[in-house]
Amino acid sequence: RGMEMTMNEKKFIEHALLAELRVDGRGPLEYRKLNIKFGRNDGSAEVQLGETRVMSYVSAQLVQPYR
Repeated sequence: RGMEMTMNEKKFIEHALLAELRVDGRGPLEYRKLNIKFGRNDGSAEVQLGETRVMSYVSAQLVQPYR
């Protein structure tokens, strides 16, 4: 069970929505900048969404199915 918001938190969110404000300065319909880079090695990639950055690597192996 989550914590309930205080009256001040509710008023802050309501004011921000009515004023079309976001904490990071973007407008209500603006997206964060998206950047995707594929690495030199197969299966590696870097994704950046605003200030959030994720690096990943996946691998797989082909095997004969069970009978």
